[in-house]
Amino acid sequence: MRKIHILVVIVIYTFPFIACAQNNKIQPFPKGYTPEEVGLLLSNRFIPSDHFLHRNQWIHYPEVCVTLGSLRFADATENEALIKQLQNRFETLFSSEKDKLPPKDHVDMNMFGCLPLEFYRITNDKRYYDLGLPYADSQWEVPQEASDEEKAWSDKGLSWQTRMWIDDMYMITILQA
Repeated sequence: MRKIHILVVIVIYTFPFIACAQNNKIQPFPKGYTPEEVGLLLSNRFIPSDHFLHRNQWIHYPEVCVTLGSLRFADATENEALIKQLQNRFETLFSSEKDKLPPKDHVDMNMFGCLPLEFYRITNDKRYYDLGLPYADSQWEVPQEASDEEKAWSDKGLSWQTRMWIDDMYMITILQA
């Protein structure tokens, strides 16, 4: 199951770029296999699924990646219906599933903030901005219980959540961007 999630994250995340940048370079795609068709199929398969949770509690970063990829795909292909479906899926995190919002205490959890900020970029709905910005800000607010190593990263001008793992380099920058 984990391999499927990773594959979906990779494919969904790259489709906006394939759909926009590669349309004239690789042709023709067989019917049913164009980037637009495959991106829509993957997004539509994801939307009705249960949330992918970390420790069965909070939205996990693979879910953030798949949602972000689907949202960017929908925006790149100007698919307003798909954007609305993704908003509907996210909407419960403002109310009935608010307890699934990740804590702001680790790069894997904070990465969630890029998702509401992307929704804000597309919709201009300030609720998304207000939800996402504290995740970005807290990457620079060193908590008292931070380890010596985390404090040392901050002293070097980096986020206290810095770890020299390639996925963490992505997770910090995607939120800060």
